[in-house]
Amino acid sequence: MSPKRTILAICLSGLTFLQCSETPEETILRLQKQMQEGKYEQTETEILELEHEISDESSVVLSEKNTARLYAVSLDHTAFTWYENGKLFYRTLGITKELSLPDAPVRLLLSYSGKTALAEYHDRPGSDGNCSYDYIHIIQGKVHPDILSTNCENTPAITDTGDRIYYSDGKALYFKDTEKDGSALAAPASVFKEKFKKVENRFHIASLPNGAIWIFYGEAGYYNLYYYSGKGQPTVFMEGVASPILYGSVQRDFLKDDTEKINPESLFAGDPAVFLYTGAAGNYKLQMIHLPDRKGPIFDVGIREDMFYVAEKEQFLLVRNDHLSYLNPTNRKYSRLPMEASRIFVYSEGIAYVNPKGKLLLRSRGFSNFEKKLFELKEELASEGR
Repeated sequence: MSPKRTILAICLSGLTFLQCSETPEETILRLQKQMQEGKYEQTETEILELEHEISDESSVVLSEKNTARLYAVSLDHTAFTWYENGKLFYRTLGITKELSLPDAPVRLLLSYSGKTALAEYHDRPGSDGNCSYDYIHIIQGKVHPDILSTNCENTPAITDTGDRIYYSDGKALYFKDTEKDGSALAAPASVFKEKFKKVENRFHIASLPNGAIWIFYGEAGYYNLYYYSGKGQPTVFMEGVASPILYGSVQRDFLKDDTEKINPESLFAGDPAVFLYTGAAGNYKLQMIHLPDRKGPIFDVGIREDMFYVAEKEQFLLVRNDHLSYLNPTNRKYSRLPMEASRIFVYSEGIAYVNPKGKLLLRSRGFSNFEKKLFELKEELASEGR
C-alpha cells in the first residue's frame, strides 16, 4: 500500500491531530521541527499514534480479544493454528478452518505441514495419570477423541496424512494406525542407546516430510537424534543434541518492502531447513539442518525462543524488548523494526503477532518508508532520553 493511501486510511479513521492534506514527507518534516522546538512529549505521542494506526491498517485482525491462547506453527512454516475459547483456528496458503474442541488442550502437536494434529490433554477421566490425545484431521474438519493414551513424559507425533501416530512408553518406539485398533512395535528398546544409565531417558518425536520422523532419545541437556523413514530401523543421525525444541526457517526476506502481497511459493522455495541446539551448558550452539539429514552451518546466538531464520537475509527474526527485531548471527547485533509485538509466528501468509493490547493480528507485507522514518524519529527521541 502506498504512503498516500495509508495517510488517507488514517485520516478516515479519525486521527484528529494529523493534517490530512500533508504528504508523508511533510509529516516527517513537521515532526522533526517539533523536536527541534523541544516539543518532545507531543512528538512522541503523535508518532506512537501514527505507528499504531498504520500498523492496524496494515494488518488483518485474527482475534480481537485479549485472551489466553495456545499457538502452534507447522515445522515447514506453511500452517498456523491457535486455540481460544473452545475453538481451534487454522490458516495456511489461503485456507482457513475453524473447529470446535471438546476441552481446552494443554498442547497442540502439528504434523510437518500442519494438515493433521494431536491435541494433548492432562487428567482426563479414566486416563490414570497418562496424557490423552485427540486426533484432528484439520483439512477434513474432523476430531477423533481419545485416539491415544500414553506416558506424559514422552512426546508423540502424527504424520501429515494422518494415517499413523508414533509414540513411546519410554523404552521402545510404537506406531498406531488411526483407522485401526491396537498398536504395533516400530523399533525395540535395544535400538536406542543410553548415554547415562541412571537417568530416566525420554522420547520426543517430531513429524518430518513423507511420513518420516525424528526421534530425540535422552534427557534434558543430552539427546541422541534418530531418523526413521517408517521402514527398517531408526538410525542415529546426531549425538549430543541439547534440546528437542526445533526452530524453522523461510527462504525470502518478506519484510524488506511494503508490497501488497507475499508470494508463498517464493517465500518457501528451496530446501527446508530447521535448527536445534547442540553442545553443553554455557556453550550452546544452534545447528542448521537441511531435512532430513544434511547438516548446515552452526550459529552462536545464545538461547532464544520463538525465532525464525530468514535465509535470504541470513538473520533470525524474533521479538526483543517488545519489538520485532532481526538478530545478525555474525556479530550478534540486533536491529529493531517498526512494529511492537509480544509474540510472533511466521508462516505462509506472513507474520502473525500479538500486539501490546493482546490482539492477534496478521501482517502480510513489510514496512513503508514512512513507517521507517517514523520509527527512526522515535528511536532518536529514546536515545536522547526524552
